[in-house]
This record gives sequence, C-alpha cells and structure tokens, in this order.
Amino acid sequence: MPNQPNPSLWEFESSEQMMSHLVGQSYGAEPEKKLAEIRMSKAAIAQGIKFEAQMSPENVALEIGSGCGFLANVVAGEVKRLHCADISASFLEAAKNECRLRKNISFHQITKRDLSFIESSTIDVVYAYNVFIHLNLFDIYWYFKEFARVVAPGGRVWFDIAHASELKSAPNALFLEMAQLYKDYPVGLPLLVQWQSADAVRGIAKDAGFSILAGATGSALLFVKG
Repeated sequence: MPNQPNPSLWEFESSEQMMSHLVGQSYGAEPEKKLAEIRMSKAAIAQGIKFEAQMSPENVALEIGSGCGFLANVVAGEVKRLHCADISASFLEAAKNECRLRKNISFHQITKRDLSFIESSTIDVVYAYNVFIHLNLFDIYWYFKEFARVVAPGGRVWFDIAHASELKSAPNALFLEMAQLYKDYPVGLPLLVQWQSADAVRGIAKDAGFSILAGATGSALLFVKG
C-alpha cells in the first residue's frame, strides 16, 4: 500500500544524525554539542504549551511525537502522568534516557495513528509540537478519531500546523525548499512540512466532537472535547 507509514524514515544511524533531524540547522552543523542550549529552548517551549493547553498537576497528558524527550522531561514535572508516543524507536530510546529520572512517564511506539495502548477517556491533555506540520489531513482525521476515544470530556488537544494561508501570496522559501526535496526524494514525503487549512482541521476536529478554543498563539490550535 503506497500510503502506509514508513517507520524506517524515522530511524537513524547515529545520535548525531538523529539530533540534526530533530532540530535542523538552528544550532549549526553539530547540535549534539549544544545540548544545554537546546534544553533551555525546549524548556521554554514546554512551559508555553503547558500554559496554552491549561495543564495542571492533576492532569494525565499524552505527547504525540516525543522526539528526544526534551519537552517531556519538563512537562512530566508539571502533570500527574505523561504518556510519550513516537513512531521512531530511535527517538524513544533517546527520550527514555533524557527522562530517566522521571518516574511518571511511559513510552509507546506507535504506527498507523493507533493509540490503543491508552484506555478510553483517561487523557486530560494531548499535545504535539512540530509533529502535525508533517501530517496530511487524512492523518489528522484518524488521530482525531483516536482522540475522541482517549480524551476525557473537557480534555484539550494542542498542536501546531503549517498554515496554508502563509502561501496565499506566493510560495515562501520553506515551501520552495520542501518542493525541491520532494522532487529529489518523493518517498521521503512524511519528513517534509505539509501546509494545511486551519478551517479544514477545525472541521475534522468538530466531526470528532471537539471545538476550537481561544488562547493558542501563532501556528498553534487548541481544541476541547465536548
């Protein structure tokens, strides 16, 4: 099946390659040598998500795409329990190491947008940072079907997207870069940024029983169940 996820795209031959994929060029050619700076930046992002998603110490949270665990290590200190889910075994091993002192985290490798490891109506907050920017609308549709099952009434879902409105005047530099990468390596599509209509995402969320909440900023969207 051509549309099945390809987990091998998310496995890495070295920690250096993995870190470069995670943070891009923001920290130069050797980001593994700037872990303190990366952790500080990710901690600030985690605190922003915590505020926007209205997390509290009584919450059970789920992170989709936990990467190397930089956000998770911060969020775990702010919630009752945290589930970390990622398609990549490489990322999960790194996250386990990053969060090794946390006792309230569990780690799950996922495929096909399957959250069957989560019991129904047990999650208060779902969040995903720089993950849904790689997903198409079909992916988002099926994730919301899972969110409808696992999120408790009144629970929130927070994630960021690449807004298609950014391209309404002309393709920007990032779009042109992604277009060239796709031309050269089309099977690597899941690794590329995919622009979405915020209205389409809202419609998918509404179909799953979620409504949009005010409060998120920039490219972020915040939904509540019920």
